[in-house]
Amino acid sequence: MLPCPAGSYSNATNLTAASECAACPAGQYQDKAGQSSCKLCIFGSYSPAPAASDAATCTACAAGKYAKRTAVLGGGDAGAGAGAGATNEQRRERMAGAALEDG
Repeated sequence: MLPCPAGSYSNATNLTAASECAACPAGQYQDKAGQSSCKLCIFGSYSPAPAASDAATCTACAAGKYAKRTAVLGGGDAGAGAGAGATNEQRRERMAGAALEDG
């Protein structure tokens, strides 16, 4: 019995072929073989590609863009200065505003 390859996962048992493994969806990756789930890209990054096998596929959002949650597909949520290139103060302001919007 072989493990699911990196970039895929399965929580099923007794698999007989790699084709039974599911590819990690866009916004996630798995860098180890034989795992039951995929890892999420961190805040401030996104991954447009499915079946990613490396955290390096999680790309930093461009200046003036931000990812307000993990596992973002396109890193394109428009927001004033909360992504790459933003100061810590701008990030704190954005997070405070998001907390108020959610709350």
